[in-house]
Parts: sequence; structure tokens; C-alpha cells
Amino acid sequence: MNEQTINCPDCSTPIPFDPYALVQGKQFVCPNCSASIGIDQGSRETVKNALDQFESMRSRLGKQP
Repeated sequence: MNEQTINCPDCSTPIPFDPYALVQGKQFVCPNCSASIGIDQGSRETVKNALDQFESMRSRLGKQP
């Protein structure tokens, strides 16, 4: 899993999440206040494309001498 964190919009507690699961529609719940984060269906393709481009760029940069 490629886990990241984002601060809860309600209490600022870090919420662990997997960006790829997020773009697939998974919701993640704050361990402190039970607020949830997710991506709207209409935004998933845009976020997935950005994430794929980021991973591609990171991969290319990692292979430079």
C-alpha cells in the first residue's frame, strides 16, 4: 500500500489513506472524530491522471544518475 496522510477537515488529526484506493472510490475515516474523506465521482478521473503523471515523473527522476 502507498499510504499517505491528510489532515482531517474537522479536527486536524492525520488520516492515513492510500491515494490509489481513494481514486477508486474508497472512503477513509478519521481515527479521532470519525469524519470521512473521499473523492467525488466526477473528480476521480482527473485525480487519477494527476497521480499517474506524478508517479511517472517520480520514476523518471529516480532513474537519473
